Amino acid sequence: MVLISLVLVFLCLINLILRKSKSFFLITIIFMWLLATFTYGNADETVYQGRYENPELWANNTEYLFLVLIKICKSFNLTFIEYKGIIFAIILILISSTIWKLSSFPNVVLIMYMFYPFLMHISQIRNALATSVFIFGYRYLINDTSKKLHFKRLNLSINDLKYVFCIIIASLIHT
Repeated sequence: MVLISLVLVFLCLINLILRKSKSFFLITIIFMWLLATFTYGNADETVYQGRYENPELWANNTEYLFLVLIKICKSFNLTFIEYKGIIFAIILILISSTIWKLSSFPNVVLIMYMFYPFLMHISQIRNALATSVFIFGYRYLINDTSKKLHFKRLNLSINDLKYVFCIIIASLIHT
């Protein structure tokens, strides 16, 4: 625990000083992935482990896409920890790519995300995954210069449709 705390303090300080360092951005993402993947004993872990080990019992209580992700990982005989590793890799790739694209000081934003809501996301996997898809979709609303589609009274752009698609995916993970 002391080592994790020291690494956390070090990463915070370095990322606040080097506010746009790709290498420390990546190191921080790796640290966050390790923390999320190998943390155990949190509030919702038994529920998610139960859903992973016995998905048939949860078929009607779990959102469709979340259940599909479980079944794909189970088809490769992945353990629950390996499954969490894949899920958190997806989460961190979606969020960190959006932070890097939209922020002037991405390292500072990543550190802020790491303290909240990331620590909560470690417990709430479905919420974290749905939120990461939602955050990723947000990029399509910023500086939208994509082609406009005109259909009756609707005036939508290609990026508007991409955003709606991301929201649909997020809702299939967690309503």
